[in-house]
Amino acid sequence: MEHEGRLKAALADRYTIEREIGRGGMATVYLAQDQKHERQVAVKVLNPELAQSLGAERFLREIKTAANLTHPHILPVFDSGEADCFLFYVMPYVEGESLRSRLAKEKQLPLEDAIRITREIADALASAHRKGVIHRDVKPANIMLEEGHAVLADFGVAHAVAEARDERITRTGTSLGSPAYMSPEQATGEKDLDGRSDQYALGCVLYEMLAGQPPFAGPTGESVVRQHLTAQPPSLNQLRPSIPAGIAAAVTQALSKSPADRYRTTAEMAAALALTTTPVHPRMPWGTRWFVIPAALVGFVILIGVGVWSLLGNRAPRVSRPGQMAQLTFDPGLEVDPAISPDGNWVAYVWWPEWSPDGTKIMFQASGAIYVIPALGGVPPQRVVDRPSSGVTEPSEPSVSGAGSATWSPDGSQISYTVSDTIFLASSDGSGPREVAIDFEPHSLRWSPDGSRLAFVSGNELYVLGTAHLANGAPSAIRVLSLTDGSLVTQTDQERVYQSPLWLPSGDRLLFLSNEGGARDVYEVQLN
Repeated sequence: MEHEGRLKAALADRYTIEREIGRGGMATVYLAQDQKHERQVAVKVLNPELAQSLGAERFLREIKTAANLTHPHILPVFDSGEADCFLFYVMPYVEGESLRSRLAKEKQLPLEDAIRITREIADALASAHRKGVIHRDVKPANIMLEEGHAVLADFGVAHAVAEARDERITRTGTSLGSPAYMSPEQATGEKDLDGRSDQYALGCVLYEMLAGQPPFAGPTGESVVRQHLTAQPPSLNQLRPSIPAGIAAAVTQALSKSPADRYRTTAEMAAALALTTTPVHPRMPWGTRWFVIPAALVGFVILIGVGVWSLLGNRAPRVSRPGQMAQLTFDPGLEVDPAISPDGNWVAYVWWPEWSPDGTKIMFQASGAIYVIPALGGVPPQRVVDRPSSGVTEPSEPSVSGAGSATWSPDGSQISYTVSDTIFLASSDGSGPREVAIDFEPHSLRWSPDGSRLAFVSGNELYVLGTAHLANGAPSAIRVLSLTDGSLVTQTDQERVYQSPLWLPSGDRLLFLSNEGGARDVYEVQLN
């Protein structure tokens, strides 16, 4: 109580501590009232021995890094500091429960819930990894469930502990990471960890959600760590026979002892889980069933008839009355990012598809690569951009995955795409990729009608991709790149949110969305 009383007094000018809501090996969590913003928050206070070992400077540096991570599935950091020898940081108060609490009640989760939670956390980790930040302590207690979605907490703290791992921390008994979810390379004390270490931990979490127990258990942390280094976990299908073979294989790959045998990124892991849970319809003759593209990546792109044309071949066309809705597809949860073919007869969906201008091909994105496939299938997808990179020599993960991050030229001969802050062009067969411009977070690429210029949004990538907690987004700009001389011209100011540039057929004007007037509206600009 004396400890809590000192804490209340130290934070009294900023936060009103109400009660303790959680306690772990590294910190104690309190529910508090943020006096300035009149909201409930969670204040996490490091245990005194650990705080002394870390030191304020190291701790605050790592928390600052974590505070700069912005993603819908990463719990943001509101504040941090030192007060009366207490090291603390402040996060939103999540009214839901932790994944640990849910597992304590249910033991095994429904397959759909387990895969959704894993894919959301994998997406959060992929975003952090692209910025060079490794979590190091992915576990059910650090995954919060709020309104049906998962958010990952505690970025930064584990890395601070790693930097300060010395005799003082050994004396306090503080462990780095959690033995049940610790990768072999982290367990052996390797310093240069990468995102594949977090992937291993997430694989352990998924294993537990499906099997009802972690991959390894034992009487001591040391015995569990030893199993991570040398043993193979029990087969998922033995513990839960209903688990699809593809899911079990994906978990096994994520839990490989060697990082080189795992998925290259957590984004690839998420894509593999999506693929293995996609129902594959049997291929039927035209006129009787929908056509499903057969390929190594089957399930990524599905074509169906749409509009006033018959969905089922020679049946009578559908006729809709005003206000009447008709369901056109029946795949569970896959119908996103639809793209209509140039002739209006077909729609492709899933993984940001885009039709070639002549309607004969479809481009789509998955696992950090760009694929092209004939519109009516018949051959596997061709990987035309394989983990593109600046200079086209050193592999890196594209920073944008979404509509407009890869798009056809008007004549279909080239593809433009972005990698981090760089815009590239490649021929439609993937040959000859070249860097054409460097800008800040370029996205939403749009070719001019004559193919001589590219319009795009510079900045504010996360707002366009739907980050929920950015109320108004960050400033951005509409820019136009000349592909003939490489010049870049800014067409708007850089004080507002701009989205979705669209060329008028004349090629001398652009339409776009902006919050110039407070709410988002459509604007027009005459090109400079």
